[in-house]
Amino acid sequence: MHEFLKELNEKSFSLYDSFTVGESFHPSEEAARDYVREENGELDAIFSFGHLDSDNIGGKKFFPKPFDLLQFKDGFFNPQRAAYGEGWNTLVLENHDNPRCVNRFSINAAKYRYEAATMLAAVTYMGFGTPFIYMGQEAGLVNCDFKSIDEMMDPVSHFVYDLMTGYGMPKWLAFRFIKYGARDHSRVPIAWNDSANGGFNDGHKPWQCVNPKYLEINIKKDIESEKSVYRFYRKLLRIRKAHEEVILGKTREYDHENRRVIAYSRIYRGKKLFICANFSKYTTIYNFPDELGKYKIVLNNYEVGGRPTSLPFVGKKGQKLILKPYQAVVLSCQH
Repeated sequence: MHEFLKELNEKSFSLYDSFTVGESFHPSEEAARDYVREENGELDAIFSFGHLDSDNIGGKKFFPKPFDLLQFKDGFFNPQRAAYGEGWNTLVLENHDNPRCVNRFSINAAKYRYEAATMLAAVTYMGFGTPFIYMGQEAGLVNCDFKSIDEMMDPVSHFVYDLMTGYGMPKWLAFRFIKYGARDHSRVPIAWNDSANGGFNDGHKPWQCVNPKYLEINIKKDIESEKSVYRFYRKLLRIRKAHEEVILGKTREYDHENRRVIAYSRIYRGKKLFICANFSKYTTIYNFPDELGKYKIVLNNYEVGGRPTSLPFVGKKGQKLILKPYQAVVLSCQH
């Protein structure tokens, strides 16, 4: 691969003002760094999916397991640390090969769709690298409630289903596994509004079934809602453009062993942003790092329609932060 990529870059990529990104399924740490190391002249970046294996067994997306936040942290932070100073990184939560993110990581999307969708966005897109946002993700679209394997069009879904049932697994159980990790969830027609087929066409039968939740969860309704995932994404991207530490800063992780909270900072030329999020459905108390000092709230996914002046702290020294379920905050700190 390295030989061919070097040749492609020399004879094609490098001749144009282009950005190249490769999809590589769990390369070794050494290979991953070689692909993006600037001096090697291969690719600008690769997709890293390690964090997306944190709710399935061994990368086998059809086989669920309890969400492991520590595994998510490793998969999210390791590529940032490895690429910093040598190459570039990508930031990704969804694509055409994965279910919708708000239905993953042990999240109850029916109760916490807005909170979880915005928390995941804040955590992911404040990191080091270029954000990739998959269609519908920016409005918090959810998985499709397929009723049978016949509603799925992905050949992989059918192949694995036939494999499971061929070895004697009951059809209902095989379908349950397939439905958990099917690529079909992210491939149904986009729900633009609450008209026929979610506004996908003029009412003709689409190539794949429409998500039956399109009447309540669609792009138009989200944009018009007071709690809009889409508008939150716009805020997030404006922050990226306004703060050079998000683009060029070094990533520092805090409290890796914490199984509910993910926290890190981005530091560049005396500027510092601190990102902290509750990755659980429980109200959680987090020990705020003493070193952060004075701060200004840049983003808070629990604040709608206004700008908060303070965060809820407890304790005599006021260093224990109360985080609501799936709450995420971004703070600008003196460094």
